[in-house]
Amino acid sequence: MKFSNPVLNVNKKSRDPVIVLGGDGYFYSCYNAVDRVMVRKFASLSEIETAEEKAAYVCTDESCPRDWYAPEMHLIDGHWYIYGAPVIPGMPNIHGTYVLRSKTADAFSDYDFCGPLKGLENKWSIDATVFEHDGEWYSVISYNGLSIARMKDPVTLAHEPITIANAELPWECVGSPIIEGPAALKKNDILYIVYSASESRCDDYCLGILTFKGGDLLDPANWEKHPEPVFSKANGLHGPGHCSFSKMNGQDVIVYHANPVSGTGWTGSFLCVQPFKWENDFPVFGEPLKEFEL
Repeated sequence: MKFSNPVLNVNKKSRDPVIVLGGDGYFYSCYNAVDRVMVRKFASLSEIETAEEKAAYVCTDESCPRDWYAPEMHLIDGHWYIYGAPVIPGMPNIHGTYVLRSKTADAFSDYDFCGPLKGLENKWSIDATVFEHDGEWYSVISYNGLSIARMKDPVTLAHEPITIANAELPWECVGSPIIEGPAALKKNDILYIVYSASESRCDDYCLGILTFKGGDLLDPANWEKHPEPVFSKANGLHGPGHCSFSKMNGQDVIVYHANPVSGTGWTGSFLCVQPFKWENDFPVFGEPLKEFEL
């Protein structure tokens, strides 16, 4: 089936996109609706614009954390966890990592508010992602660069996050020196962290990649940064970034937001999807595509 990018033309539902496939055959995603976090459910990419939705969290008064940056969903031990970065109550303009947990294994069940991710209370941290590696769960967070921590449980870090990468290369520093939006990706036991670089409002927002070389996952020396961006503006799609990965119709796909109109920044970002390939177990994303087949 042929698709055109962006596949979703609603800005608030497109920013920092994560799409996951549930065990029930449905795709799930979530987004920041300022005073709430919404979860959506759809059977195929062609249904994303009309996806069923429900609120996983609603901010009811001034004491509630609101404006959840980059919420994303992960299934851990029979519960769905949503990690996002709302404004910390009483700390204007400071975003910290908070967690929601589904009451059941159904991603469309009600959610409990778990509070801040323990170990990062009252600290600026955004874009937390989690992944399993060799039987342990880890979180990578935009906190003092890109930082990693082993997790004691899904709502608790086992230690202070350890920085494994900073914005240093010219293409990571357009507008501002920023690396953020990490996403884990594995192929044949090789672990990658794909991240976004440069100011997210600019056309030169792009993706970089870290490769885990083996040994201690928490040792920064065991992570190697690819010297060039692995995905950047092309074909009329600007600022492609803050990606996630899924499988659709048997194909590996990258999910990201991009701006069809140059210079439109945060308000011009819309959700895009396209297949990608592997070469010697390294992901090859190619260029952002206006049209693709799944």
